[in-house]
Amino acid sequence: MIRRVIACLFVILMMMAGGVAPTSAAVAETTVSRTHFDEDVSFICTSELTHVTGEIQVVSHITGDGAGKLTIVQQSNFVRFSGTGLESGQRYAAVGSAYGISTTHIDSEFPTIFTSVSPARVIAQGQPNPGQVFTFQYTTHTTINANGVVVVEFAHYSEECL
Repeated sequence: MIRRVIACLFVILMMMAGGVAPTSAAVAETTVSRTHFDEDVSFICTSELTHVTGEIQVVSHITGDGAGKLTIVQQSNFVRFSGTGLESGQRYAAVGSAYGISTTHIDSEFPTIFTSVSPARVIAQGQPNPGQVFTFQYTTHTTINANGVVVVEFAHYSEECL
């Protein structure tokens, strides 16, 4: 969650550095960035650590209303995401394009609302268990009040073995 907050603030700073200030006339800007991912991940459905690599591509669209309010909509997707079970050697691939959508509303500095829903579908490829499929979803929500205090913070992870 902290990474997403930092990413949103980074986008705002980049807009300001490029001459787009949140309090200026109405603005709209779109940026695309890619972040490399290389970590060992534990999934319930695989019962083992899985080394996952790939990139996360984030398309951010920022809209300012000219009165200091920004709306940031971020669409993320997996790019060449794959994994290998560290014990079994099972290979996995993330299929589909939906990784997540995050919408952030910023009114000057605060209050601020961050919401993110990140679903994924994973399928096993090759031996020892070809065709095994599972889905997971990570949902987060944070609300920061006008005083900069976090008043709502929610994170939920679910996984379904199909």
